[in-house]
Amino acid sequence: MPAMGEMSGISRKTPLEPHDLGLGEVFQQTSDAVIVAEAKGGRVVAWNDAAVRLFGYTRDEANGLLVEDLVPSSLKERHRDGITRFAQDGLGYLVDSGSPIALPAVRKDGSEFSVELSLSTLRPRGVPGRYAMAIVRDATLRKQLEGELQRSYELLERTQTLAKVGSWELGVSADPGDCARWSPEMYRIHGVDQRTFTMSAENVDALIHPDDLKTWKSRLGEAVAAEKDLDGFSYRTVHPDGSTHWVWTEGAFQPDRPSVLVGFVRDITEQKAAEAALAHLALIDDLTGLRNRRGFLTVADPLLHVAARQRHDFVLLYVDLDNLKEINDTHGHSAGDRVLVETADLLRNTFRESDIIARLGGDELCVLLHGKESQAPLDRLAAAIRARGDELPPISLSVGAAVHTWDEPPSVEELIDRADAAMYEEKARRKGNSQQRR
Repeated sequence: MPAMGEMSGISRKTPLEPHDLGLGEVFQQTSDAVIVAEAKGGRVVAWNDAAVRLFGYTRDEANGLLVEDLVPSSLKERHRDGITRFAQDGLGYLVDSGSPIALPAVRKDGSEFSVELSLSTLRPRGVPGRYAMAIVRDATLRKQLEGELQRSYELLERTQTLAKVGSWELGVSADPGDCARWSPEMYRIHGVDQRTFTMSAENVDALIHPDDLKTWKSRLGEAVAAEKDLDGFSYRTVHPDGSTHWVWTEGAFQPDRPSVLVGFVRDITEQKAAEAALAHLALIDDLTGLRNRRGFLTVADPLLHVAARQRHDFVLLYVDLDNLKEINDTHGHSAGDRVLVETADLLRNTFRESDIIARLGGDELCVLLHGKESQAPLDRLAAAIRARGDELPPISLSVGAAVHTWDEPPSVEELIDRADAAMYEEKARRKGNSQQRR
């Protein structure tokens, strides 16, 4: 405790009474400790019952006690400097400060504890000298609560960081940029530095992906205008480094805090990436890397609908790997898988990137090409097979073609069935020719 220092002229046998110091009944009745000390010597001249309970010294023991004895060792030097200045000119950094100061103090038993102290100059009439009066309150519980609150806040921060969840508050009665509060994790999620980012409506808008800004402002604006909860939705943010991230947000008005919308933002970038990866896996054949049947239908169906409106034609080639079973039986399934992969590569190298190539299942593949001429792509594929030469295991393909005309467009499934039928006709024709040659 600051302020009052070593001095002489006050006897421990002649304590001053409250009325001598111009203090009334409140001196004893107040629940706060009240201590009065003479400036020159820093010795206690008045000590109320609350001070007895707080520090452990009786009134007799406290009479003439150096205030320095109530100060921890780490603050004694500072206390002495303050006492010297106060004794000289009545000034001090704690004197008449206008608000309580939090400091450590020492009880009679030597234990330290936290206090809140208000210190003021006292000039009682008829009593010579300058005095300082301290009003002291035990701040131990408050300090404990502050410590617990700080630990809870730090735990919340760590939890938000681990969960990639940031919290926000928005006062709806003022400009959103002027009354928004973000937790530290909110700044990290948006890729900005809490120390340098200036909270404003314009700066926050700049962090929203341009394609999602209208939706974001509309959803938030509707909730604010009607003071209703903000239903959850996802949108993209753009970090200052240009990277794009996905987040999910939702909010609610709190009953005990009118006109304040409280919510959270969760970083779902990894979740979105995982969803995209799963969607990709659901549409792609693991072995060949081509689209699977679902992937083919997902792309081909809308493409053919657009083609019919724009008067474009397409050709579908249905490809069957004739000798896959023989390769599996003769050379093993690993060889069969290798031939499937080589066939997929053969189709990729033969046709254009704009053509859609897929493995429909087993040994059946297909290619969807722009145009209505089927013979030219069939010839290109035959030439590619011949160019493969005598590589083993050999590749033998049966191919059927069907045309999707814009004026009488079949469905995708109908187009596949037609090409499949044409493929079996080609397979039968080739088998018949082989038997005739025998």
